[in-house]
Amino acid sequence: MADLVMYSIPIFIVGFIVLGIYKMLELSARKKEREMFIEKLASLSELKEDDANRLKDRLPFIVDSGYGFWPLRISLLLIGIGAGCLFAFFMRIQYPNMSWDLISLANTAFILFFGGIGLLVAYFIEQKKRAENENKKS
Repeated sequence: MADLVMYSIPIFIVGFIVLGIYKMLELSARKKEREMFIEKLASLSELKEDDANRLKDRLPFIVDSGYGFWPLRISLLLIGIGAGCLFAFFMRIQYPNMSWDLISLANTAFILFFGGIGLLVAYFIEQKKRAENENKKS
């Protein structure tokens, strides 16, 4: 039981750090999108009344569109972390005489690498879905 706690604490710490960095990068990347949204709201006063009502009806869908991919991101991140743990476990079985420092370094590297691959796959899936949605709209 003590081994389980000893191995799981660094995984959770790394996960929270990666999540924090990801959220900071996402916030900075969405700044331009927010500015465009504010410009659209400012231009509502210049539109005719019926055009403004039609755009107001569509605005909730524009706002909510960025949050629909969180389950995909989290699930692929966890799948990547699990694959990294599994790969590190098999490496530890293959090389049982490896030093503790090298084992902990390899475990961290595999977890971060496969977690990053999971987020990269989620990014490409999101881009594909967004392109499909834009093709449907036009």
